[in-house]
Amino acid sequence: MTRLAYQLKDAATEAGVSVDTLKKAIGTGALRAHKTSRHPETGEPVGRILIRHADLVAWLDGLEAA
Repeated sequence: MTRLAYQLKDAATEAGVSVDTLKKAIGTGALRAHKTSRHPETGEPVGRILIRHADLVAWLDGLEAA
């Protein structure tokens, strides 16, 4: 059964890339990611980073062929 979402390290392992590569993709907006919670006072996203399986597949499908 396919997982619905991955933590950053697991997503990197599943995709065969480094955590840094995923962080860069998230930073540029190429890969969608979600934080697990919000700070109670500021409302800023905090907590673990989750990447949905569908978003990881879509990002991989958008990479250039080598």
